Amino acid sequence: MPVSNNVMSRSYLVFLVTLLLLPAPGLAQEARLIVTVFSYNHEDFFPEQTRVPDAQIRVWDARTRTVVATGSTDNDGMVVLEVKPFEHYEIQATREGFISLEANTGSGGQGDCLAHRPDRCHLLRRSLWPVAGDVSVQFRLMLRDIVLPPSSSDNGTTVPVPPKGILTGRVTSTNGLPLRDVSIDPVGVEGIHGNTRTNKDGWYRVSLFPGTYRVMAGSQLSAPLSMLSIPVFTGHEGNEGVMTTVTSRRETRVDIVLVPVSLFNVTVTVIDEIGDVVSGANVRFIGQRNNHFFDGQLPTEADGSVRLGPQVPGDVQLFVRAIKDGRYLSGSMPIRVQDAPVDVTVQLMVSAAISGWVQFIGRLSPLHSDGGLRVFDVAPGSSPAGLSNLDRSGVVSAGGEFVLPASTGERCLGLSGIPSGWRLLDITYNGEDYTSRPFSLATGDHLAGVTIRVEAGAPDSRPRHCWDRGRP
Repeated sequence: MPVSNNVMSRSYLVFLVTLLLLPAPGLAQEARLIVTVFSYNHEDFFPEQTRVPDAQIRVWDARTRTVVATGSTDNDGMVVLEVKPFEHYEIQATREGFISLEANTGSGGQGDCLAHRPDRCHLLRRSLWPVAGDVSVQFRLMLRDIVLPPSSSDNGTTVPVPPKGILTGRVTSTNGLPLRDVSIDPVGVEGIHGNTRTNKDGWYRVSLFPGTYRVMAGSQLSAPLSMLSIPVFTGHEGNEGVMTTVTSRRETRVDIVLVPVSLFNVTVTVIDEIGDVVSGANVRFIGQRNNHFFDGQLPTEADGSVRLGPQVPGDVQLFVRAIKDGRYLSGSMPIRVQDAPVDVTVQLMVSAAISGWVQFIGRLSPLHSDGGLRVFDVAPGSSPAGLSNLDRSGVVSAGGEFVLPASTGERCLGLSGIPSGWRLLDITYNGEDYTSRPFSLATGDHLAGVTIRVEAGAPDSRPRHCWDRGRP
């Protein structure tokens, strides 16, 4: 049914973004981003009743900051865009006459955007890291009846948008050399935000509304892809922020000096239980520095070794999984990166394994969330919290298959990454229900044919999972 501009201008706007990632033969794959735009008003909280046509959708490559796909929604409020999977993107949806609030529905961001920077609300982007398979990403962009300028306050009065000021400066290292391509993030005390990057001479320039800002420079330490094989790399750690005040029609200069930090490469060699090297083993590493987590995963080469790239000093946990000669192998090791490259050997031991598939009732293939679906195992009475941030074995493929090298003993199965609107139905094996009871695994066991079913509905608050056994 057609939607008038007047109705939409008094409505709230909901964006339901579903990323359908369909693997093609071989390594060449494409991701189909199916974007659906819904509208609803104060009296009607069911967004599927009204769809919004003519919404403009743009997708950026977050690394190169270039537009990779564009389109507009049809009469059904839908548009399909194709991009490469497994990349970092930013997506934006706009429509003439609409002012959408912040795409990332976090704490306080929506109201701050409308109250302090209404002329920028419709330009905000949402970050996406699509994985293989059908991926559901739901977020709400709300709509207000505002004509710019001026902006509208909550009591119906108009508030003129103040002229902007300029924040500029130069970012250098402690040796005085300019630093290029450094992220500059002015964060206002009233919720106003900005972002830019330094040029090749270390200079940056960004226009901002008047106010007090904490200017953040730099981000998580990491080496560029071209430097992943070198033993030592010098990076620069982000600052804690410089407070400054931006005034209308004036230029404020804030220079920033960043401290260099040496990053050291980590080489991991993987061997099996009898000491033979293991090629193709999946080595995952997770570390933490100054409340920032970093992680990655790489396969071992033919000689059983892999360089993880320069890492920041600190503690790193290694998780290794492999399949060799039909055996499921696993191992882990904590290491510490200090002031020199690290070379370690991880020995894997034979473990048990569970394989099968995940089924979504009413769908031909699984529906993934942003982070994808993953099958995990825990001991009865243990909490599964945080497991998705650690070992990524058990990842569910686009077709729903999974293989999980599991620990021996009593192990409970679970499924993480279930998208909103769905819930776990049951876990079965050989006709028996293991949703509320553990599997008993011995070394070398391989339970093939485990079925995990997911149904539409709100999450079940009852303690049905077997890891709840024995917990208060």
